[in-house]
Amino acid sequence: MGFPPKIAEQALINSGRHCSICHKFCGSKMELHHIEQRADGGEDSYDNCLPVCFDCHADVKSYNERHPKGRKYSVGELKAHRDNWYRKVASSTGPVVDSTYVELDRKTFKEIIEKLQGSIRDYVCEHDYANSFYQDWHSGLNDFLNSAKLPENEFFDAEMEGIRATLREDIRKFRVSLAQNTFMVKVDGGGRLFRMNDDPYNNPVLLGHLNQQSKDQAQFEALIKEHQERNNEVREELNELAQRACDSFAEFIRFGKRRLVV
Repeated sequence: MGFPPKIAEQALINSGRHCSICHKFCGSKMELHHIEQRADGGEDSYDNCLPVCFDCHADVKSYNERHPKGRKYSVGELKAHRDNWYRKVASSTGPVVDSTYVELDRKTFKEIIEKLQGSIRDYVCEHDYANSFYQDWHSGLNDFLNSAKLPENEFFDAEMEGIRATLREDIRKFRVSLAQNTFMVKVDGGGRLFRMNDDPYNNPVLLGHLNQQSKDQAQFEALIKEHQERNNEVREELNELAQRACDSFAEFIRFGKRRLVV
């Protein structure tokens, strides 16, 4: 059983349909989480309701008391995240008007653009990730993700903070996919060069390995095809996530210019 409709509606209004933990805008893709689980005596009350995105909901729920890894969210911590976010939304019902807050948010906005524009505009938006790339191309992404963890780099304006959270998540997913699907091939004068797997026909070592695994020519060709299909999937994933990061950055700039009158 979920929360009563009036409580659910009020929680969605007060959160602005943003996640109370990561702050990204969720629209319809969000959950109302019981801070104290009903199995442990938690009520379907407003005070026990936490609006979260799907990812944060899975993270909050996934902690296993029998096999503890990491640090579990406490009840007090979750309520503090929620209440702090509610206050930010309540103070940002329209464009920011306090001149001090406006200037601080403008400063944060410009710093984010400075960190990202070189990496995203010059490389991420232009590159086909079926081809090799230098690690340094993404240094701006890493700088942004590291600084985004710090509370002093949050926006005062809730709408700006929400769109920053979306940008952060899109860039994070792209970086995770790069880490999982590419590897360093060499170090040269330009730095560390990375790439995804070669086509098997361009990799004699892999061809030899597949040949040893195969009982006959048909199995050999099937293994080659399997690797080629996987390479195509990886290429599509990397380029799709790269484009999503580019689109998210462009929307961040468009929205920020309107919201902060920059």
